[in-house]
Amino acid sequence: RSSDLNGYIVELSYVSTTEYNTFVAPYDGYLNQVVFRSEEACGSTVVGFHKSSTGTEFPGTTAAASVTVDMATDDTPYKFAFSSNNTFSAGEVVAISFDPTNDANDTVFAAEFILDSSSGL
Repeated sequence: RSSDLNGYIVELSYVSTTEYNTFVAPYDGYLNQVVFRSEEACGSTVVGFHKSSTGTEFPGTTAAASVTVDMATDDTPYKFAFSSNNTFSAGEVVAISFDPTNDANDTVFAAEFILDSSSGL
């Protein structure tokens, strides 16, 4: 089951939860990579990059870009490198989704956003 990452103790769906699991980009930029680590062997895992432009409240459930990696071993970091359809503009709302094949249980992540501070709001 796909869920978005929210910094909160419960999984949330994409519907009506903007304030919990998205942020507005202060500058133009791109998502370079996301690193995940889970206490379980998640198997084939899809990480998605979602965004919405001005006038749209929340990113759609279809990712603008996604990367699939086999998270075969528990307690091991895995890199999801984004290389296309991963850009965003200042003022857009962005979110990341995590969709493992197997139950992930406790999972942590870091997202590397590259920002262009010369092109912002």
